[in-house]
Amino acid sequence: MIKKSTYDVSHHSAICGVTGDYYRISATYHITRSVRVFLIILCCLLSGGAFAGSPINAGFISPDNVNLSTWDFLKFYATDNVQKKDNALMYMLGVEDATENKLWCGYALFKTLTLNELVYVSLKNKTNEELNSRAAELIINKLIEYPCKI
Repeated sequence: MIKKSTYDVSHHSAICGVTGDYYRISATYHITRSVRVFLIILCCLLSGGAFAGSPINAGFISPDNVNLSTWDFLKFYATDNVQKKDNALMYMLGVEDATENKLWCGYALFKTLTLNELVYVSLKNKTNEELNSRAAELIINKLIEYPCKI
């Protein structure tokens, strides 16, 4: 249990409700200024992950990441990480669904698994320059090769 200090810290309480406790702890346990500074710096460093960048910067597919490169898409698709692979498959499924019966014949022609494999093999054989372009564009370019036969 923390002992109440006899120090008057009421003028500090207006700044932050925790400030009074901070001074009481410092006075009660005789923490030196250098230790307090060290602890403050340590707290700032340890909380760095809470203020990290968006998931896009962390290498995830997200609704905010609309310009996913083919290179990144292939990396996610070929990973052993189930979540990343599922995200890549859902991305491809979204492109397929949005263009079905408009730019290509649709799922009546192929099973989803077969279609995904055809697209993946096509993307894997692209040049480095093409791999920097948007994944959706190259997926659509492959799907266009399968129009409906009238």
